[in-house]
Amino acid sequence: MQLAIFAAASAAMASPASDMAALLGSLLWLVLAAPIFAAGGRCLLDGMVRAGAVIDAGIVVLVVLAASGGAVGPLAAVKIYLLWCAVALTECAVTQQAAAPRKRFILGIVAATAVLITAAGPFWTNAIVQSAEGPWANRMALAVTASNPVYATVATVPQAKFVWNEMPILYELTVLGRDVAIRTCPWYATAIGYAVVALLLMLRAHVGRRRRLT
Repeated sequence: MQLAIFAAASAAMASPASDMAALLGSLLWLVLAAPIFAAGGRCLLDGMVRAGAVIDAGIVVLVVLAASGGAVGPLAAVKIYLLWCAVALTECAVTQQAAAPRKRFILGIVAATAVLITAAGPFWTNAIVQSAEGPWANRMALAVTASNPVYATVATVPQAKFVWNEMPILYELTVLGRDVAIRTCPWYATAIGYAVVALLLMLRAHVGRRRRLT
């Protein structure tokens, strides 16, 4: 799936645009697939292994991108992999909050939807950001971008000079970078944030299962 996205993007546009299209397409696939695969796990470890299979499948496209000599170098590929791991494991941890298989799949859909809503934050948070006064507008804008896996993925490839919210059409749909200045958030801040949430949710799932067994 991810290699097909890269092949289609490479045929339609040159690097670095094709590289960024492949990365964002792969991220979308990861966000949708990882929690559904994780929901099939009978325990926390099984769910992590299933989600890990989806994550590690992304290594293939990252290796291809790094080897193609485009905007995504080996170091950027490693950063993106760590970021994607944090995001997918957070979704996995959400699914494991329930013991019943049907509830786990429902939570998988909820997790994927939540990440998609977070990624679309620059568009639906316009009124919230604009209603903030003084420095709070910039703080709200930073929160929107810091929690966004799309911005974090793009931040790992600064040489691509790709600014998501400044793309055609998108620039007219969000106030970020247009009416409200935004600061670039380091990719690792987003990765650490998701990793912390994943760890807390995994601990909660583990404690909950031990209580049910006792």
